[in-house]
Amino acid sequence: MAKAMKSKHESSGLTPEPLSRRLRLSEEEETKEEADEQMIQTEAAQDILAELKNMKAQTAFLLAQQADNLREKARKEFVVAGWSMFAAETEDLEAQGLQLELQTESRERWVKELAKKAGITSFYYRDWAFSHQTRGEALSPLTIVTVSQPWQRNKLFDYTKKYAGTDKLKERFYLKEKEEQDWNRITEKFGNFQGSSQTNANYLKVQPQISLWDRITGLPLKIAMTVAEQAGISFRHNWRDLTLTQKESGEYVLWIHYSPDDGTVIVYLSAKHIPDSTTFTHTYESRFNEILNGGGRTKGKGKGRSTGSNDKEPSMPLTHSSHARSSKFPFSLKARVVPDLENHWDVWRTLWNEAVQKACSPYTVMTS
Repeated sequence: MAKAMKSKHESSGLTPEPLSRRLRLSEEEETKEEADEQMIQTEAAQDILAELKNMKAQTAFLLAQQADNLREKARKEFVVAGWSMFAAETEDLEAQGLQLELQTESRERWVKELAKKAGITSFYYRDWAFSHQTRGEALSPLTIVTVSQPWQRNKLFDYTKKYAGTDKLKERFYLKEKEEQDWNRITEKFGNFQGSSQTNANYLKVQPQISLWDRITGLPLKIAMTVAEQAGISFRHNWRDLTLTQKESGEYVLWIHYSPDDGTVIVYLSAKHIPDSTTFTHTYESRFNEILNGGGRTKGKGKGRSTGSNDKEPSMPLTHSSHARSSKFPFSLKARVVPDLENHWDVWRTLWNEAVQKACSPYTVMTS
């Protein structure tokens, strides 16, 4: 049978796909691939953010534990300051050691006598630990005492607050467990007296130990006080609230606000009481950097210095290869001027209420 003839317009099955259709399908595939890639990147970014949030929470927990541990340690310590200073023998090291030992025994006996007067028995103070030295050849002007329980420190403070500046806190010297008043004998046993006059009438100060964490977090206010004094600003300071206020009106001059959730510290400056806020901020930042980064530039024989070939050359701190500068102060610092020229109390009250609201916000439980 003869093959049927195909119609003139009948497709042979070999007709090429239209170019426009191929381009459209290619664009759809590319769009789908881009969408898939964006989805993958979005999911990866969300995973990273979730991990960072978890790490932030864990870091905050560890930081809080460290702060609590440091404060708990400080609750068992107090500092005695104002001791008369003696230069022990330098040539004969054995004689030097004996003189330092006698100075140490005298200090510890004075502290124990004070504890006895405060109503603390030897059953407790015999276990106290004393730290008198930071260098091998001399005692420190301070003595750090570690008690066995915090109540002992509190009981001692009740006594010292009552008799501060009286003869009950006057320095006394002891040799072989007996009080010694002969000044020549004292200097013979302790070494040359390092003072303007030969007197043993120093009044000692007994102070609470401040934890390392509280010293760090108090640094911004301490620097602010120095800068304010240099600027001629009169103020009262409050360590609990971390504020500087006007002596006469009580209005705010400055407030150091910590936000541990954000890892930030904001220094709020009153436009009313700090007219030249730009200069104040610049001086504040310079002073802050000087304290945190000055370890490699300070003179003397302090710890953490490397020796340069020339005293005028800058030197790297000993910890430069292991300690980041941020490790000295674990918050980012910002300064903000408060526009309180007209409604001082309203503006500051709003700032305070916002901070309280944020600090008291409830813990959020994430749901999937």
